[in-house]
Amino acid sequence: MASQAFERLETHVRVHMQDARAQRCCEAGCELRLEGLPPFILLSGERIAPDQARRMCDCVVFVEQGPIHVALVELKGKTVHADEVVEKLRNSSEAVLGMFRDCSLRVSQRSIHFLVLARRWSRPQLKVLQSKHVTVAGVKHGILSKRCGFSLADTAGIAAR
Repeated sequence: MASQAFERLETHVRVHMQDARAQRCCEAGCELRLEGLPPFILLSGERIAPDQARRMCDCVVFVEQGPIHVALVELKGKTVHADEVVEKLRNSSEAVLGMFRDCSLRVSQRSIHFLVLARRWSRPQLKVLQSKHVTVAGVKHGILSKRCGFSLADTAGIAAR
């Protein structure tokens, strides 16, 4: 049974963002696997943008796991440009915080995970990306870099029940 917080979020998405729902998190031959997760909501990051000029990540996944966990995911088929990725993740996190405010959810009710999936990683790309952080509500978050095909259920804190 879903928590009240997750139910409020589901209702908000159903009423205000139904067109942002997605079936899969994939782009340019790169996919985030979602099997084995507790109940989740998958949205297209680009469709949650408050204005279409803002660059957003590819997918946003809300997972009902005690507190609501949020995974902001950027999928890269080719070159990873760290500053571009950080901008997209930061913009997306601001949109997610707005959704939480709209649903009257508090900061302590969620855990945010930033992921970048790429077909292959070069050492310089990894080094630059691992030096970057995304700041949300005054807290610095690292960016998890994985290969395409990674399962979100393998992320710490988002294990299947």
